[in-house]
Amino acid sequence: MKKYKIGITFNLEAQVTDIWANGANQNVIHLYHLFQHSDLIEDVVLVSWGLRSVQRHLKALCWKV
Repeated sequence: MKKYKIGITFNLEAQVTDIWANGANQNVIHLYHLFQHSDLIEDVVLVSWGLRSVQRHLKALCWKV
């Protein structure tokens, strides 16, 4: 069976520095974890093109289980 590599792209605006500030951002994290547990997915990564300071916080949110 072919496995897929997934990249989830999202952006945090300058005035929103907390990824948990709205439901859309929370859905990104939940989707990431859903893909992590799928047998169809080889790898999943988050691609943030927003604030640079947010990128270092993503590693803490996206642990592998």
